[in-house]
Amino acid sequence: MQGAITASSFDHNDRKPNKVLTDDTLYWQSVGNTNQWLQFESTDAVTVSGFRIKRVSYTDNVAFRDWRWQCSDDGVVWTDAAVGTNAPNQDCCHFEPYVFP
Repeated sequence: MQGAITASSFDHNDRKPNKVLTDDTLYWQSVGNTNQWLQFESTDAVTVSGFRIKRVSYTDNVAFRDWRWQCSDDGVVWTDAAVGTNAPNQDCCHFEPYVFP
């Protein structure tokens, strides 16, 4: 993907938003508990068919819960493309895929 990834916050320089595109042991981590976001800005039109998440081993009671995948042509007006809720405690250490209908 060409473009930028920004976030509402990140916890540490090793946990910046671009880590969502990697499979390594480092990952994006926000500062705060609710209403955090990632924004993907692409220079070209893209089709997104889903995403995947993974909880790391030492983050008990932390989960990617109520989520909205939104689209925008201008970065101002956003439209829900998909909405979901995950279990409060996700299983550790493996990717959970979410495929859009």
